[in-house]
Amino acid sequence: MAAEVVNIEAVVPYPKGFQAAIEEMSRQNKGKILPDFKKINIDIQSYDTVFLGYPVWDSRLPPVVRSFLREKDFRGITIAPFNTHKGYGTGKSVNEIREFADGAKVLKVLSISESEIVSALPKIKVWL
Repeated sequence: MAAEVVNIEAVVPYPKGFQAAIEEMSRQNKGKILPDFKKINIDIQSYDTVFLGYPVWDSRLPPVVRSFLREKDFRGITIAPFNTHKGYGTGKSVNEIREFADGAKVLKVLSISESEIVSALPKIKVWL
């Protein structure tokens, strides 16, 4: 069984400061902007299952993650999504995975709030 870990990073990085990053993400969401991501040399179709980890931003997938999902061919792939959030839950992020990763089977999400992170191991084990 082979596995790789890849980071989905915007070509133009999000600002370092929390508030500035939130404002940029909000601008992208309102403008329906899907920013370019640094190219990842990976053949998604060579995998049966992809574990997709992401932060929930404004109850949504980060715009750069949506870009990645839209560009890659996820038909026939199972996606196991997991995320962190500030306490507002998964929002519509899982529905966006289904929308942008057309043809993928999306499993039940593991969602961990900021306050649960230090004690999340039992929850993660159950999800796995």
